Amino acid sequence: MISLYRYHLPFNKPFLTGKKSFTHREGVLIRYLNNSADVWAEAAPLPGFSDETFTEISTVLSDRLADLNRFFTSDYELHELKKWLSSWPAAPSLQYALSYLGLRILAIRKKCSPSSFFPFELTRAVRINDIVGLNEPDEVRRQVQSSSEQGLTTFKFKAGKNTGELADILRVVSADHPDIRFRIDANQSWPADQLAQIGPLFSELPIEYIEEPSGYRSIDELCEMVSLLKLPVALDESVRSLEQLKMANAFIPSVFIVIKPALYGSIFEMAETIYTIRSKRTKMVFSTLLESKIGRDMTLFCAALMGDPNLAHGLNTGTLFKEDLLPDFEIRNGQIQTDSLFSIRGKPIRYNFLNALNGIHS
Repeated sequence: MISLYRYHLPFNKPFLTGKKSFTHREGVLIRYLNNSADVWAEAAPLPGFSDETFTEISTVLSDRLADLNRFFTSDYELHELKKWLSSWPAAPSLQYALSYLGLRILAIRKKCSPSSFFPFELTRAVRINDIVGLNEPDEVRRQVQSSSEQGLTTFKFKAGKNTGELADILRVVSADHPDIRFRIDANQSWPADQLAQIGPLFSELPIEYIEEPSGYRSIDELCEMVSLLKLPVALDESVRSLEQLKMANAFIPSVFIVIKPALYGSIFEMAETIYTIRSKRTKMVFSTLLESKIGRDMTLFCAALMGDPNLAHGLNTGTLFKEDLLPDFEIRNGQIQTDSLFSIRGKPIRYNFLNALNGIHS
């Protein structure tokens, strides 16, 4: 039996991005429940990032509830699941949720791991990074020290306008913790004509990559950006489709790719593309779209399946919520274990944050 729910989770404080400020997160949860299994998936478009909206997703799911029940309770095979997915709108968050749910149900029936349907080996312990705000140096050092005690060794900093000040802070932190690495998210804020001057500020630091240094309008401009900066570069929001991912990889195979799965769509198409361009999964980093714990479990699966096992992934966003639908990940030595990902019976959900869609309750 399929049930649909809407969730609404407030943040501890407004979450600021380059596009807007968010006070809460909302999305649609799809639940499959029978006598032997309890499986959840999440479709949660993020305004300003996703092309589709919450209203569009919730409407199409509610309107096709009978179709959801008919298909997921049938004895389908993998090829039938893929064909059925093509009958739904191409909205990435919707395709992501339905492909994940269908995959989990199929694996339960066949008594195998969901990873067995893919040409990748599942990583058993996924490393995570931490996000550090631009605060006073002493506060930054305190936060890095606290996270380091949990075993985290990769730290992401949002770049402000003063790149020299950021470089100074990172030098202090690096001296305290010589084993850690930095990721800098510039969010396309660095002027393209200043990249040759900005790069040397960070050249002596353990920089893993600079995420989206500047805006670019063509592959030629992207190549020039990488050449001028002379630091490793990661692409995130500027790569919004599998075709764009293929193109970026073809012209700059050294670039890091940060993937938020809910912006890409079907897990099957994601896996096929990544296997084609990077069968070893090198420099593939997965990150949440600020989903609930249910959505973060889905992203953890993608990171364990398709992400670079030697890199940290952006899964540590549960601390942003005042309270979540499920307890957050347990972090051991800077890693999340994946052995508990595929429990057949769902964990207790905090229903006080949920409202049923179409009056459907389990």
